[in-house]
Amino acid sequence: MKQVPSKQASKQASKLQQACLHDASGARGVVRGAALLLVVGGASAALSACGQAAPDAPGVTEQATVYCPDFYQMFSATTTLPWGAVGYLNNGCTAVLIDPHHIAAAAHCAHWDNAVWQTGLNFYPNFDPTRTNPPRYSISRAVVGTLAATGWGAGDPEAGFLASDWSIMRLDCAWNDTFTQQWCPPVVDFPSIPALPMTAYQGWSVYRGGYDRDPFALGPDVRCPPYGDELAAACAGGGSCPCDFDPNNDNHRWWNYGLVDPTCVVDSNNDYGSTDDLVRTSCSTTGGASGSPLLADLGTPVLLGVEHGMGITVGACNPPGGFDGIAPSVNRFANVPRFAANVALTRHESGTNRTQVWATDSDSGRVRTRSRKSASLTAGWQAWSDFGAVANVDRIAAMYLTNGKPQVMVTNTSGAMSFRYVDLAGNWTSWASFVVPSGHVVRDIDAAYDGSGVAHLYAVDNVAGGWAWRRRRSGTAAYSRWLDWQLLISGWVPDAYTKVSAIRRAGDLVQQAFLVTSTGTVKWMAEPFPVSTPSDFAAPATMVDIDAGWLSDNRVFVIAVDANGGLWWRGQTSTSGNSWFGWLNYSPKAYTPDQNCANPLPPRIVSVTISRWQDDPQSTVIPVVLVTDDKGNIYYTTWEAGPCTNASCDCGTAWLPWKSFYHSGRWADF
Repeated sequence: MKQVPSKQASKQASKLQQACLHDASGARGVVRGAALLLVVGGASAALSACGQAAPDAPGVTEQATVYCPDFYQMFSATTTLPWGAVGYLNNGCTAVLIDPHHIAAAAHCAHWDNAVWQTGLNFYPNFDPTRTNPPRYSISRAVVGTLAATGWGAGDPEAGFLASDWSIMRLDCAWNDTFTQQWCPPVVDFPSIPALPMTAYQGWSVYRGGYDRDPFALGPDVRCPPYGDELAAACAGGGSCPCDFDPNNDNHRWWNYGLVDPTCVVDSNNDYGSTDDLVRTSCSTTGGASGSPLLADLGTPVLLGVEHGMGITVGACNPPGGFDGIAPSVNRFANVPRFAANVALTRHESGTNRTQVWATDSDSGRVRTRSRKSASLTAGWQAWSDFGAVANVDRIAAMYLTNGKPQVMVTNTSGAMSFRYVDLAGNWTSWASFVVPSGHVVRDIDAAYDGSGVAHLYAVDNVAGGWAWRRRRSGTAAYSRWLDWQLLISGWVPDAYTKVSAIRRAGDLVQQAFLVTSTGTVKWMAEPFPVSTPSDFAAPATMVDIDAGWLSDNRVFVIAVDANGGLWWRGQTSTSGNSWFGWLNYSPKAYTPDQNCANPLPPRIVSVTISRWQDDPQSTVIPVVLVTDDKGNIYYTTWEAGPCTNASCDCGTAWLPWKSFYHSGRWADF
């Protein structure tokens, strides 16, 4: 029993009386049961004065609490929607199953603000203290909407990151505390709520459920397990309170019932910075709400977003009519690559000089795409959208034809090729097979343009013999037929190639190619092709990927990824000829303003893509570098003048710090 002092009860009663006037509809199907909290004094009278119970939420036990003006409800141990999909993370956050292999949560539940990943995370679907030997799944990796900063509200210089505070985490196997049972995905015993594009409109009735650390509703005794000798006793035998928590962090000890706030209403006003896709509601939140799903009942539970969790603090209130619940919209992450394996960039499908980006998603076997909102460097970015399924999709290349319309080529893990392009009518064709070199498979592809603007395809196979090819169309007409594949190397060489990049020099218009071998060396060659033997490119480490682009002065440069996830770069001495400077470490810092951008990018980069913004001014090259890491995230840096919001981070014209490539604005605008 929790006794509420009469003075506090009186204040709560006043708020509850106000709450009677507040629209709290929209969540239904309550299962009535015993309360967690005994309401006393004036608050009890206020509840009675309302003349009705709390609005019902699906699958919950009603709790007549005095937490602010809200009627918190407790969701029960269940394997049905919606609360069977909601679970507890052992770092104190909430998450929701969006498919049998992934959960959605807040980005700050996956990493720290210094761009360091949290480790040892487990997800407990529909955790309930009464459930013995609760099922759990480990978190193997996470894709996050923002790498470091996530913002803390109006007035915060990082408030623009609020709508990027989402993550998609990949589930893996986990054992119980006594190593007598293991759970592995796909999760089949608990349901999922798919992450699908959905806009929340002002006035919608919504509800939110999560593992809020609410002392008013739960009291301090729910913290479990206890410290010291009691800890060992509580964990003995694999009881309902799991052992994987941090005893030095009190937040991680709240192994409690899930709570529902069914009284929420959506507001359209956004005063948290120049962002979009941020759903503001009247939902109250405390610690533990981070990552909890914001839901609407549209005949079935529909995911609208995941809670940022900064609306109010423990003991504070979201008054009737207030809109302090902050949730990144599901539109931000519904179609992001669950695991981005490779990235490509070229002109927009409209054929204008507007940038469009594609990524292969090896988790879903699909290609995803996004583009600028208009053909301007100051324009923001549209949300990621689906670009169709390709089974076991792997590498990708994109180019524009002589009419400015794009064509996209991909490989799969079996070495087959597929392609799509914008046809004469301005429509995308369906994915279709593309002929590979006879008797071979293709492990990587790239494209380079000749002096007439005709794109050439480059491809490699990773078997000894020096198998590298290029292919071009028969003429300058955009849809002229493809000629046969031609070898780049005339004789047999012992190399097997895993990666290829190609580019045309700006000065003498000569195409050159860069090849990564199966042993991690790098080879280089330039027209005329074929060559008898490619030259050694003196790689300083064992390399796994490479790409080439133009610097702002039109010189060619390359960036290579080494086997440890580090980056190296090398530039030509002029826009013509074969002279190169030596290799240097390529190390822009991560955008971590709280640490003055002193932190490096997280380790284990696995792929690199170099291009230029297609919307850059005429005769100007603004290079951009996109990389993916071993968790499937996309980061980018660009050579531009920074906004100088932090003297240590983004002042002057330079390679700007790495940011996640999921924000809606340009680099300077989140």
